[in-house]
Amino acid sequence: GLNMGKNLQALLITRGLREMIQFGSSMGASANSFLGSAGIGDLIATATSTNSRNYTFGTRLAAGEPLQEILDTSDEIIEGLRTLMIIHRLAETENIKLPITETLYRAIYEGRDIKESISWLMSYPTAPDVDFI
Repeated sequence: GLNMGKNLQALLITRGLREMIQFGSSMGASANSFLGSAGIGDLIATATSTNSRNYTFGTRLAAGEPLQEILDTSDEIIEGLRTLMIIHRLAETENIKLPITETLYRAIYEGRDIKESISWLMSYPTAPDVDFI
């Protein structure tokens, strides 16, 4: 939707994997659980495929389409929306810092501007990116 390029996409995938591992580990999962096809494999497919419901949702939202219009015109359930609500709630309860999750939640459910949200995310400290396993 914003055509921000492959570098941003790669950064979000990398940070997304870090968040998945951080959250999963805090819930008792092994970090290795996220390094196979059900973890990083699914993340890459979901984040890069135009056939992905979540990818399509994000593209439409970033292009400025209202949330309710996207929901009303989607043929299939966008499962990431429910997952986002659950993960956000658990992260708040357990005091787990998940900047991508927080950014998405604010943009989708609190109506924050997408470009401002991405700018905030890009300014988030990168040190945790290299020390998560």
